[in-house]
Amino acid sequence: MAARDRPAPRPSDGAFADARGAVMLEFLLAFVPVFVLFLGLLQLVLLGVADLVVRHAAITGVRAAVVVLYDDPAYYRGSAQGDARDLQRGESRIEAIHTAVQAPLAALAPRGAAAGSLPPGRTEFARAATAITFPSAPGATELLEDLAQAETITVRVTRLVPCAVPLAGWLLCKRPHWSARDKRLAFARESEPARQALEELKHARGAKVQRRLATGAVPLALLQAEASMAAQVAPYLYPSERTESGPHASR
Repeated sequence: MAARDRPAPRPSDGAFADARGAVMLEFLLAFVPVFVLFLGLLQLVLLGVADLVVRHAAITGVRAAVVVLYDDPAYYRGSAQGDARDLQRGESRIEAIHTAVQAPLAALAPRGAAAGSLPPGRTEFARAATAITFPSAPGATELLEDLAQAETITVRVTRLVPCAVPLAGWLLCKRPHWSARDKRLAFARESEPARQALEELKHARGAKVQRRLATGAVPLALLQAEASMAAQVAPYLYPSERTESGPHASR
């Protein structure tokens, strides 16, 4: 048959004629965005739960603070009332407040793969990632160590939370780095509230190991909450404070 007598090739002939795998390709094009959306929603839900836990920890901390800071000095090795400094481990006033705050925060301790990707262990991470501070007023940047004359106690809890959901964690959270100039953890393009919150992490128990968090493979979210209550100062002297003026001397 002469070349001029051959039928013209149909559009379905050639490399594009094979339609095998088209269904799989269409499935992937539809599934991947939906799956990423699902992961993002899962990470948002976990962050929302973590935010509630941090808020509850702040409430628990201030409820402990308004009592512990003005309790009988005999229970705290003679530590002065209103002393929020961490001078004496084990029996200091701040130690009791830390215990009250860390109890609800235990629910946020990293587990499984997330724990294995963070340099410190779970206990070390909880200490390094949690700061408890006493601002002079709600929302204030000035921090207090002597609350003896305070009428209202404000406790602020700052917490780093691992974002362990694959892919979504990197999209919604940030990986910190160590700022040698400020001697603290830092985030890229951090806002002013985030900068102040990261500054408060210097007051964390495990601040010395925070540099190791910057080498972890898990991104972190920075959460912060505070709560205020009226100071509960006793209108009488405790037995350890009574003087020669009599056992019923009042303040």
